[in-house]
Parts: sequence; structure tokens; C-alpha cells
Amino acid sequence: MLMLLALCAGGMAQDKIFEEGLANGRTAKKFYVAKNKGGKGYSLEKLMEYARKHDYVIGATKYKDVSRFGDVYTAVDEFTFLPSSEYKKFVYESTGMRAGFSNMTQRGSCWLLSGDKFLKFENTLWSGKVFNGRLDGEGDLLWSDDKEIIFHAAHAKFQNGLPLGNLVVYTFKVKMGHPDVVQFNKGDYGSVGTLSDGMARFNIQEGKWGFVTSDGVIAISPIYEKIVKDFSNGRAEVFSDAKEYIIDKKGQYIDLTARQKQINAQEEAKKKQEELKRQQEERRKQLAQEQERIERQRRAAEAEKIRKEKFRNCEPGDRVYFSQDWQRTEGWLWFRESHNYTMRVVCFVEQNYKNGERLQIRVGSVESSNKDYYSTPEIDGIKYNKGDVVWIRPLDDTRWQIE
Repeated sequence: MLMLLALCAGGMAQDKIFEEGLANGRTAKKFYVAKNKGGKGYSLEKLMEYARKHDYVIGATKYKDVSRFGDVYTAVDEFTFLPSSEYKKFVYESTGMRAGFSNMTQRGSCWLLSGDKFLKFENTLWSGKVFNGRLDGEGDLLWSDDKEIIFHAAHAKFQNGLPLGNLVVYTFKVKMGHPDVVQFNKGDYGSVGTLSDGMARFNIQEGKWGFVTSDGVIAISPIYEKIVKDFSNGRAEVFSDAKEYIIDKKGQYIDLTARQKQINAQEEAKKKQEELKRQQEERRKQLAQEQERIERQRRAAEAEKIRKEKFRNCEPGDRVYFSQDWQRTEGWLWFRESHNYTMRVVCFVEQNYKNGERLQIRVGSVESSNKDYYSTPEIDGIKYNKGDVVWIRPLDDTRWQIE
């Protein structure tokens, strides 16, 4: 019974005005209209009592001031009403569902996903088929709370009481104090797959997937990113953590799928191939480095051979030289600065003894690469200053070069 504001009237006048309103009929989504025809209007209290007694729902009302015996009072001049027995039809008309209320002849039970569980709804109005007391096939669905203040409607497909596919439910709420005004909003009730081996996949608002039994019991929580294959012979294939694997009806791991094993084998073969390529490339680099090292040694040996040959054949007046690197560090306390420079010593051959075994040379110049710093170069304890005459063994000392 609707617990809404009701007006009533008593006596023959009230009978007549309600009967006339019913006789005039109503349009879809509207209440019946009762109008005062030339009378003084109707007492609000009596209309309330009459409506309550005859189980009418009163909607919008219009009033007028009435003068009687010098007194002015407010009376009901026009109002809308609806028998409680037609209220479900009125709300259904507001839903815009396609079947038509005259086809809502079946009643059955179903399970709908609400939050993290499936709720069972009994005795719902249904335009489709009912099998073993459960909704089946395609049709319009309508149910309400116990006080018939909030209604739910959907056009859906069902299998053994479970919805098939994505389910969108519209909730219709009667506006308080205005029972002829119906407000609604739209809700997503997730998605449920086809029953297979007594289990159906489901997800919550495009989230992860789990499995529900044919009795609306969540057997496996929605933890999988994708269901690869529904249950058959007690096994299903799921996808999670970048792998496909097989589970039983308790959600326990059994094995990887054949496809995943093939993917793993391909990935392993690919890794081996990549490792082989890496090793081959590493060997190629090592071989190239070794060849480069041998070539450097060959060029160095060739250069050393030429150097020695030049010294063996040098004559008085030929220029020979060596360079020596130096470093000067300067600073105070915590601030210190280093300066690098090179000393270059140029000498002239005066005598070649035994084909370059020993050379007598005279130091021609000693120059620094940095004009601010100078150091006296030395080799084997012998300092080289301009004008000095010394003997050297250039064939065994690669520091000496000849121009």
C-alpha cells in the first residue's frame, strides 16, 4: 500500500466526482482528473477520508475560497487521483519500456548484481517467459520496494534468473508530497555472461571478472582481467598478470593454457635467439678489437723500425728531439690549481758512433709549451740545458725522435 498524502470525501458527492474522473479516463503518465462543476468545492478532510477508505492516491490539488453564511473557507476545487491498483502501471508508463504494461503478466525471481554480491528479487513483474519460477528470455522487468515508493525497471535478457550481457537499470522514485511526479536515474549493474557448466562470468562496471553460479552465488571473486574461455568440464581459462591459465570451480590454479605454453616457448626461443645474436655480436666486437690491437702493434713496430733506421743513418747536423710532460700545482689553503705543460728539447747530431748505437748531440733549444712555466728536462738523471753536449743511446730509448 502506498504511504502517500491522501485526501478523502464522503457521501454521494464524492462517489460521483471520482466516478466521473474515472469515466473520463487518463492519458499515459498522468493521473485521473476530478473537477468541481459549479459547486462550492469539497472539504479537504472528507476527501482525505474517502480516498483512504477507497484506496486512492491523490496527486496535485487546486483550491478556491468559498463563502458560506458569511464565513470564508478554502475548499478543493480540482484534484488528480489514481487507484492504488493502477500505480505500477502509471510508473511503468514513465519508464518508456517497450513491452506495454498489459504484457507484464508474468512474475518470477531473478538475481541482480548489487555492489559485490548478487541479490535475489522475488515476484518481479516480467513481460517475458518464466522457467522454473525464474525469469528467462527477453523482456521488460519491473519491481519496487515494500512501500512502493521506489521502483526499478529494465529491458533485459535473462537465463535461469541471471541477466545476460550488460544490464542498465532505471530507478524511479516518487517525489515526496507529489505522487504523480516520478523522478529517475540510471545505474550500471555490471555484465553477466552465458551460463556454462553451471557457471557464468561477470564483471562489475567494466572492472575485473569473476564467476557466479546458476543460483546467484559468487563462486570466484572478480580478480581476473579477462575470461578467455568459460567453464567446461569443471575448468575455465582466465587471463591475469599477463598470463593465461586454467582454474577449477574454486578458482584454484591448475595449469597454464596450451596457448600460454606456446607463447612462453616462443618467448624463450626468442630470448635464446637474442642471446645468441648478442654473443655473436660480442665475439665480432672482440675480434675487431683484437684485429685493431694487432694493427696498432704492427704500425708501432713499423714506426719503431723506421725510427731506428733513421738514427742509424743520421749525419752530423740532423735534428733530434724529445718531449717531457710536467705539472705545476699552486694555491693557498683549500684552493689549489694544477697547470700542465710540456718541455720540448731540440738537439743537433755532432757524431754518429757505430750506426746510431751512440750519438753525440748538442742541445740547441729547450722550450716550454706554457710561457709562464719552465722546468729543466732530464733523462736518466742527465739535465738538458741549451749548449750542453751529451751522449745518448737512441736505438733503445723510444723517447728520442729524429726529424
